[in-house]
Amino acid sequence: MVVTMRLNSCRLSQSALLHVLLAYPLHSLAIVVAIYWQAAILFVGKKAQFFDHPDLALKKAKQATVQAAAHAVAKVADAVAERQMAHLS
Repeated sequence: MVVTMRLNSCRLSQSALLHVLLAYPLHSLAIVVAIYWQAAILFVGKKAQFFDHPDLALKKAKQATVQAAAHAVAKVADAVAERQMAHLS
């Protein structure tokens, strides 16, 4: 028994993707539902932990550090302004 397969290649474009999405809407929806179903099983059923992407966690940490530094600088600037006002009066 010999099995062969012939395929034609075509460019992957937005219109080609839209055509597939519109031609097989239930299949596309079934894939999305299956992905989220498996995620729910892992999260609820097996109690798997969720970890942020390391780059995202690093970005959040940097933002928190910058905000804390800005807050500290603002406090120092307020203290300096108060001292100058007290010294002038």
